[in-house]
Amino acid sequence: MNTIRRYAAEDAHVIFGAAYDETLGDQLRVTVIATGLNQRKVAPLTVVQPSAAQSLRTGTDNLPILTNAVGSAQGNGPATHDYGNLNTPSVWRNGRTQAAAKVEALQSNGMDEIEIPAFLRKQAD
Repeated sequence: MNTIRRYAAEDAHVIFGAAYDETLGDQLRVTVIATGLNQRKVAPLTVVQPSAAQSLRTGTDNLPILTNAVGSAQGNGPATHDYGNLNTPSVWRNGRTQAAAKVEALQSNGMDEIEIPAFLRKQAD
């Protein structure tokens, strides 16, 4: 064991085991398994803590500030949007007609109903 410790690093984890083989008589068989020999030691990584000014950056530095509202015409007042159709749930607004069209297209191309994915059939219903 001392011979192994001479060649191993100071922080090496050495595991010792023993097995008896009665067929060897008075002889002794030693098996040593070693890994990581002749490898360069890797320097420990140093973690650099960013300063307070760097941690507050938002990713929009050095970009011009938006002066006009998106969608407004030259800033001539607030943009108006039609929110009337939002009273209907979005699942009913567009999902069923699109899914039904996909199912009909698949059926018209000769695909059996059982071959059409169940999630498409359920969306179309």
